[in-house]
Amino acid sequence: DQTNTANVSNTVKSEASTGGNNADFNTGGSTVIKTGDATNVVDVENKINSNKAVIEDCGDCDGTANIDIKDNGAFSLNQAEVVSNKENVLVQDNDANVNNYVKAESETGDNSAGYGTNGDSAIITGDAKTIVGVDNNVNKNTAVIAGSEAGIGDGSSAKIVGNGAFSLNGIGIENNSAVVIAQENDAYIKNKVKADAETGENAIDFTTGGEAVIVTGDAKTKVIVENDVNFNIASVDCDCLLEDFDVKIGGNGADSFNGVEAANNSALEVLAANNADLYNKTNADAETGENGAGYNVGYEGSGDPTIVTGDAVSVTEVSNNANTNVAEQGGLLGFPEGVDFSFEFDFSSLFGGLFESGN
Repeated sequence: DQTNTANVSNTVKSEASTGGNNADFNTGGSTVIKTGDATNVVDVENKINSNKAVIEDCGDCDGTANIDIKDNGAFSLNQAEVVSNKENVLVQDNDANVNNYVKAESETGDNSAGYGTNGDSAIITGDAKTIVGVDNNVNKNTAVIAGSEAGIGDGSSAKIVGNGAFSLNGIGIENNSAVVIAQENDAYIKNKVKADAETGENAIDFTTGGEAVIVTGDAKTKVIVENDVNFNIASVDCDCLLEDFDVKIGGNGADSFNGVEAANNSALEVLAANNADLYNKTNADAETGENGAGYNVGYEGSGDPTIVTGDAVSVTEVSNNANTNVAEQGGLLGFPEGVDFSFEFDFSSLFGGLFESGN
């Protein structure tokens, strides 16, 4: 019995803009706004629920009992009873409610070049990078039951031999065995990520004469949120019980009253339950200033004013690995080939060098 329930809602809004450029009221010479580079990468991955159960022939005990009530005689009343109840119960249950909200913005400034009149006004920007990675891997159950389940094994025997006279003989063997694995996960995950990168709100204001220069660039925001939440592993090695079971009640006779009763009740229970309620909220901003160059009046050769900025880097990493249960019996935790229990994430394809020097 394996059950999954998942309710996933992803809302992503992603924007990239190379500024809100404006060159304003120029009259004379050069007015330059040069921008470029607004990069926006969003990666949201939900893998939610997974159950895998491997039961390898865990019921192959043949139930041999070799019961002898023998030779009887006289007022005999003889009886043999063998009860062997075997049970494998494996229940795995997942429930996940995941809500991711991502808003990512990249902008290279809100540029404006002022009211110009004569000579130079320049706004040169570029480089605004926003990268968001959200990975939820949520619930996973893996259970392996291997070997032979508990039962009456090959070597078992019970004998009430000679009997005779007023015999009343009885053999009762009862073996109740249960292997129960119940694993349960419950996870509620809510991630809300807002990441902004902006290279200033540039403005060159009321220039009249010569140069007013704003040069910016480089605003970088990187957000990584990983939630790996719940997983259970259970591995059970089942062996037959009552192997080599041997009971003998000998010659009997006269007013014999004989009885053998063997009861072996064994239960192996692995019960694991996880509950995780995760709420991550990250807000990452990178901005290289709210630039403005004032009410400039310049004359030829005067040079001032100048604003040069760049480099605002914001990196946020949130990682939750929540609940883990591991149970083993008989030294078994070797999962069969093909059982995947990896929760690692590789962001190299996502971030591929964007944050290296020179990029």
